[in-house]
Amino acid sequence: MKSHDQPPALFTLPAYHGTLAAVRCLGERGVRVTVAGPELFAEARWSRHASTRLFCPPTREPERLLEWLLAYGARNPGHVLYPAGDDTAWLYARHRDELSRHFRLYQPPVEVVYALLNKRRLHDACAAVGLRTPPTRIPDGEAELDRLAAELGFPLLVKPQTQVMHFPGGKGQVASSPRELRAAYRRAVRGSSYAPLLREEDPEVVRPMLQAFRPEAVLGIYAVSGFVDETGEHAALRASRKLLQKPRRLGVGLCFEEAEVEPALADGLLALCRRLGYHGAFEAEFIQTPAGPLLIDFNPRYYGQMAFDIARGLRLPLLVHEAALGRRGRLRAAVDRARRRPAGTGVFCNRMDLWLVLRLQRLAGNMDAAEVARWRGWLDAHRGEVTDPLADGADRAPQLAHLVAECLRFLRHPRAFLRQAASA
Repeated sequence: MKSHDQPPALFTLPAYHGTLAAVRCLGERGVRVTVAGPELFAEARWSRHASTRLFCPPTREPERLLEWLLAYGARNPGHVLYPAGDDTAWLYARHRDELSRHFRLYQPPVEVVYALLNKRRLHDACAAVGLRTPPTRIPDGEAELDRLAAELGFPLLVKPQTQVMHFPGGKGQVASSPRELRAAYRRAVRGSSYAPLLREEDPEVVRPMLQAFRPEAVLGIYAVSGFVDETGEHAALRASRKLLQKPRRLGVGLCFEEAEVEPALADGLLALCRRLGYHGAFEAEFIQTPAGPLLIDFNPRYYGQMAFDIARGLRLPLLVHEAALGRRGRLRAAVDRARRRPAGTGVFCNRMDLWLVLRLQRLAGNMDAAEVARWRGWLDAHRGEVTDPLADGADRAPQLAHLVAECLRFLRHPRAFLRQAASA
């Protein structure tokens, strides 16, 4: 497809693997891509497929970022704008009417996006369509912890209701006793905050959640990702299993293998999208338990291992691009092509981060020599069929930029860096 046939795209969050995957996918097909972010060594900024590279305010300053977007859009109208993170998914939806004056959007209303990004609201929506979630409670205060712990049982996960505009972030803390629970709850209350913009919309968001923690969350995450249009009739899905994450107990996926899409879960997710009115790209995560799968997360945006799905024939950025441009015929044809799954799809692995995790886990005594050897053997067994979010022989600079960024992160916060990679 020729570049003059494709309006340009704008991406923020260039330090995110999902952004890099989208930049490469669109750039390889002739779409002019602008990348904007606050970091110099953000990986997508250095891709050869980024035709324009700009600096913009960070998402932790949403008002300034919105002001920058509106000014850029007024000067350069017609870009397709789509989120790659929770903060931008919510921000773009909240200001959909203003942004749509200058950008091409494929963005549901903010109440739809927030219903998926807020775990309490997601829990209620899942119950309405028959998708099971882990038992969850929201204490009114510390005095309720003992009663709710007795209901849910240990271990418990203390976590924020949403990652939207949540600083400094984090997926939560696991508590195995009343004492640990009280300490984790206090840290959750004192140690993080939400942007005023979100607190104005949802004053209750500051209350942490308690959720029954399942040990299968370490090794038993099953993900369904895909695209659904606004009619709910045109959808394409892929599935994968997360094998290793950083940190290992609750973290970002490093290694995935392909999996079959389970029809019941696919039907449930599409029913959830129809009920709420969601359309666009998404990724949903389930814990696989003996009693059945439990949905723990729904990301209404691009996601970290999206390059894996692109390699498996699901070119989500192209689907979103066609949908945002209103080219329904092309969108339907692209969805039909995506449903025809190619053979020989291999595995997904962030090899640079895996190398680091194996060494630090071994040094910390959290991984023995046999397990390290097993992971190296797994990687060797799939040599030649690995989708790596960074490594690309035709686009090498992003991997180097990531290495520089990780070195700088270590120099700034060495304890936090080592704790994330080396913790059990």
